[in-house]
Amino acid sequence: MKLLLLTFLFSICLSNLVFAQNSGFFVHIQDIEPTELTKKIEDKSSLLLSALSKAASTKKKPNFDSDFISKDAQKQISELWKSSVFTIIDSSNIVQMSTLINGNHEIRPIPIQFEKSSKTEELVLVFNQNAIVVDVRIAIELHKYNSLSKGRNVIDFEIRQSILSFLEDYRTAYTNKNKKFLQKVFSDQALIIVGKEIKTKKDDGSLQKQVEFLKFTKKEYLNRVEQLFKKNVWIDIEFQQIGILEHPLNEQIYGVNLTQSYRSDTYSDEGYLFLLIDFRKKDNPIIHVRTWQPKNSISENEAFALGDLEIF
Repeated sequence: MKLLLLTFLFSICLSNLVFAQNSGFFVHIQDIEPTELTKKIEDKSSLLLSALSKAASTKKKPNFDSDFISKDAQKQISELWKSSVFTIIDSSNIVQMSTLINGNHEIRPIPIQFEKSSKTEELVLVFNQNAIVVDVRIAIELHKYNSLSKGRNVIDFEIRQSILSFLEDYRTAYTNKNKKFLQKVFSDQALIIVGKEIKTKKDDGSLQKQVEFLKFTKKEYLNRVEQLFKKNVWIDIEFQQIGILEHPLNEQIYGVNLTQSYRSDTYSDEGYLFLLIDFRKKDNPIIHVRTWQPKNSISENEAFALGDLEIF
């Protein structure tokens, strides 16, 4: 039995090696016993990375075999490509795979480099149960993801996993300029507050910083976002710190506090972002509250949090 298992594992490794030599890329899922599904995911990931690398070297739009990637995932990559061409950093990628609540599988991290950014980013590839790529998004850094996804039990782990996937989709939507996603995830009655730093004169003539709070409807806020999309080719949002807190009376409503860095062609800032996210419909999470406050004008203790809201 041991001999058969060793032979099987060797054949998998040999097959992957030959595949890597042919495609130029090698993806290996660690800490999981090889199966027909994992083998397909590894092979198709390698094909995808090879196609992306070829496109980056020729500065042409990626061309994919539709047998292993959905139209939605192709669109995700095309929109990322419009913002900035990116390269795959490593030809050999050791990744971890997890299964999502909806039965899909995701692998991470795939290190990449955007032309318009000086730092390394990471991609997440999401596969359906037939090993077809159905989603591509910019990842939360792996060490942050692993730390934040730890739950008290299986249900808590699954919810945290959903929250982090949602935050990655949210972040990617700004780089992709995905207005449909933002239109979908904000409640029609969403409370949206943006803090604006203003300077006022004291009696002695010196200047003091204050924060003016502007309240927007969903329509008003998305109109502002659309203008940002039109003015900028490149938009990058990064979450430095992430805190997740479950509402004490509503088990599927979560407050998420983040330190957000925003960079674009025309503007950059850093601030405290708070999102109140409703996961009662697992496949359709909704943002009920979004607040942003400038980091250089307030302390972290003054930032909005779940305890500042009354939820009925």
